[in-house]
This record gives sequence, C-alpha cells and structure tokens, in this order.
Amino acid sequence: MPDAATLAPPCLAPLTRPAPQLSAVICTYDRYHVLPGAIESLRAQCVGPELMEIIVVDNSPDQAAAAASRARYAGAGNLTYVLAPQPGLSDARNRGAALARGNFVGFIDDDAIASPGWAAAILEAFQLFGPRAGAVGGPARPLWLGERPAWLTDELLGHLSILDHGERPKLLPPGQTIVGCNMAFNRALLLDIGGFPPHLGRYGPELSLRSNGEPGVLNRVRQAGRDIGYTPYAHVDHRIDPSRLTQAWFRRRAAWQAVSDYLLDPQATASHAPTAARYLRTVENSATRARPIGFFGPEPTGAALANDLLLIRELMIATLHGGAERPSSHRPNPAARLLARLQLTLRRSGMARWVRDLRRSKQGQGGFAPLDPPLRPEALEPD
Repeated sequence: MPDAATLAPPCLAPLTRPAPQLSAVICTYDRYHVLPGAIESLRAQCVGPELMEIIVVDNSPDQAAAAASRARYAGAGNLTYVLAPQPGLSDARNRGAALARGNFVGFIDDDAIASPGWAAAILEAFQLFGPRAGAVGGPARPLWLGERPAWLTDELLGHLSILDHGERPKLLPPGQTIVGCNMAFNRALLLDIGGFPPHLGRYGPELSLRSNGEPGVLNRVRQAGRDIGYTPYAHVDHRIDPSRLTQAWFRRRAAWQAVSDYLLDPQATASHAPTAARYLRTVENSATRARPIGFFGPEPTGAALANDLLLIRELMIATLHGGAERPSSHRPNPAARLLARLQLTLRRSGMARWVRDLRRSKQGQGGFAPLDPPLRPEALEPD
C-alpha cells in the first residue's frame, strides 16, 4: 500500500512574479489626453519587465473615466493600474510607493515622456553612487505644445519644471535638487522617512497650484544623511501646455509658491516677512513701477516679468504675516526716493547674479527656481 508521501501532490512553484529592481510610478489627475504617452514611454524602455514594473495611480474625480482608462491596459503584463479617488499628488505618490515591489521607485509626471534608456540610467545611477544615494534624478527638457513666447527666457524655465545640471553624473550639493517629473528614490528610505508630505503638492484641479511636495521629501532625504544624485542619461521630455505659456499663469505660480513656502516652513517665512515688507516699501518709494503694487499687466521682457514675480512673492509673504504697514502721511523726499531706487537696483542685481548662477546649474525646485532662494534677512530699508 502506498505511503502518504507517495499520495501527496507534487510541489508547485510559487505563483508569484519575481520582484523587479525598479518600480516606475505615474500619478494622474484627469489628463487622459497625455497619460498614454507617458505610459507608452515606460513600456518602451530598453530594460525588460523582469527589471521594471509600471504603476499608474489615477485619482481623477470621474471614476468611471478612470475605470475605462484602466481597462485599456488590462492585458499589460508588468503594469498595475490603481484607482485612488482621494485627490492629492502626494497621497497618490505615497500610494504608488506602497504598492511598489522594486528596491527603487521612480516617478514621472503624466505629461512627461521618458527616454528609452531612462530606467536603465536610473538603476545605473544608484549603482554608481552607492548606498548613500537616497534619491536620483535627471534632466527634464521642454516639449512645447504651443509657441514659446519671446518673453520666456531661459532664466524663467525653472518655473515649468525644466532642469539640466550638466553632462556628467554627480552628487548634488545643498541648493541643487531634482524635479518631480523625473526623480527616483531608494524605496525603503522613502517609506522610512514617511514619503511625500500630504499637506504639500498639487491637490485636485489646477485652480490650486500648491507645490513643494518634492522639496518636502528631498529635505527629509538629506536630513536622513543620504545624498541626492544626478545623471544626465535619465532624461524626460516634459510637455508644456499652452495654458502655462501666459504671464498670468506665471503670476499665479508665484503667488502659490509663496503659500507653498509657508506650508513647507512657516518659521522661515515668518522670519522673512519683515524683509518682504521692507522690499514692498522700497519698491513704492522708488517710484519705478508704472502700476500700483498689487496690479499687473503684460511685460515686454523676461527680466520685467521676473521683477513682477519677485514682487508677488514678497507681497504674499508679507500679507500672510500681517502686511506692510506705514503711516498714510508718509511721503519720501527726493533723497529718500533716490536711495530707494539704489537699494532696489542692488537687490535686483543680486537677484540677477543669482539667476545667472541658476542658469549655469539649471537648478529647479518643484519647477519654480527664481523665487526660491533661501529666505534670509536683508537690510533694504531702515524701518
């Protein structure tokens, strides 16, 4: 009579897929006209599905449309499409990181197109920089969907999440960073530091331009004692919608950046508020503006628009902390007005030098570089 061992069924191989090295995540919100381009760019990577999986996190408000989009990719072997109706880019990214099975988790935007070697370059960068690398990223190049305006100079491209740190792989010093449309993390570290701050980053439709989700998490990477790396070989093309090629959009971006800076670090903005108030008074006393503070119109050059964006930033920060006050009877004399113009020129020339340094390094932080210098006290005008 056969024993129990003979009657036992043969052992079956585990019905699970081997874990990939890289999990590539796309978070999307109601942009089905561009999402397929991002997905197909990841499906066309030169690495095989055994090395990379694709995760789409769809938190669009129309869940019927989201379900229809998911159905189009039902047969894709290494693609997971998740419906997440709770809005919020940071929440969506954290959901993708939680689902990821790879040692590394990368993110591109739904309006980005990854180069065919993007995934391989990300993996090579982590290997090159070693275990101290907590995050890596690469260039984001503009893909214009409308005509680039004459006033949109290279110095303003950081506002659109355009970035290029040069032609060599390197570890980035403090002050240089990577952008959200092209970044990757050591997954274990990302989970350990709590992921992306939920109170930062885009939330719902673009009526809100809340940002700083990327600086929030990258600050935590550095605080954990890890480095941020850059590789020129992991590049993406970032679609620039014509709706973002207006000066009104840039002004909105400046205002929301000030709010986002407050949410990221209220103490820093509070410390900067007196300087912002002095700057507003300096601008008014100089009589160099054709319009009153708070009113804006078309600017002929990128430099003029940059001055408006700086003014918006300082106006928002000062207002968040009570505004700039002075006696209504105050009337600067000619000498005071001349001094104010000199102070304004020095401030703007300092900003110009900072922007020139920015252009050389192509720094971008969450897509908004010129208005994100470190907040520090400056003696612009005696109180």
